[in-house]
Amino acid sequence: MSKKTLYLLGILLTAIIGAILNWLLCCPSGGEANIKTSSPIVAPVKAPVVTPEIPTITKNGLVFNDNTSDFNFRSNDNFNFNDSGFEIIKPISPNLDEGIGLLKSFFEKNQNKSIDVIGHYKSSEKNPSAFPNLGIARGNAVKNYLVGKGISSKNINISSKLNNDLTPDNNIYYGPVNYNIITEANTDHSEELAKLRAEIIADPLIVHFKTADSNLNLDAAQRLKMQKISTYIDKVDDGKVSVVGHTDSVGKITSNTKLGLERAKTVKGYLAQNGIDSNKIDASSQGPRKPIASNKTKAGRAKNRRVEVTLK
Repeated sequence: MSKKTLYLLGILLTAIIGAILNWLLCCPSGGEANIKTSSPIVAPVKAPVVTPEIPTITKNGLVFNDNTSDFNFRSNDNFNFNDSGFEIIKPISPNLDEGIGLLKSFFEKNQNKSIDVIGHYKSSEKNPSAFPNLGIARGNAVKNYLVGKGISSKNINISSKLNNDLTPDNNIYYGPVNYNIITEANTDHSEELAKLRAEIIADPLIVHFKTADSNLNLDAAQRLKMQKISTYIDKVDDGKVSVVGHTDSVGKITSNTKLGLERAKTVKGYLAQNGIDSNKIDASSQGPRKPIASNKTKAGRAKNRRVEVTLK
């Protein structure tokens, strides 16, 4: 065989081996070509711009409306309160005072009418008052303002409403109070007031103090008793609150009597701060003279260091 023939056979053999290798390397076992393609270039998707939702400030006006007559007073103004506060923000709009004057005249002509003052509050607010919640405390503050303008507290009922939709403006709640004028079928409440008096006297509000301490902080049950006492005083003209300080027997009787009086005055001031007329509160002291437990034990002495708040 000539050299030329061998040369041509070598080229042919090389081509055959190359084809076989190409097939083995490029194709999967199923025989289909594994053709690689480049991924398409996709432009990055921009996140949508989200504008934060600004809550609408709550601004409730004042409405005195009697559905059974033509008495109807409306104002864009109302009583305002700080966040976690129960004292009315001053000054009061003259427009409000005008409406309160009309309400006073309305009650004078309609003895069977009364008004529900409903204080609103949020669950996120702290309650520094002596009442069960800030709604009651705010309603009580409005009640006291109405009474100061000549409306009898007998014509005013207080309640509360949890309202988490309230939105303050710079920590001020505008108008978290609304009002309902109602017609009372029976204006004689002497029987229910007698029952309330008996309940308060049977289970008075008792505030305990630590040794040589005159600070206080009411729990939920004590706040409820406070509300009942306030309700009774509002509805009874000659109602009086008795605040009596008591101590344990450690120390001199004279100094303990003085300490008991200091504690009683602290409670009196606290009640007055929360809307009970200080002229209707009588503060006194029994010192160690009326223990309710043994002074020989630490637990007994702690029980004796107390202020009892009841009705006279």
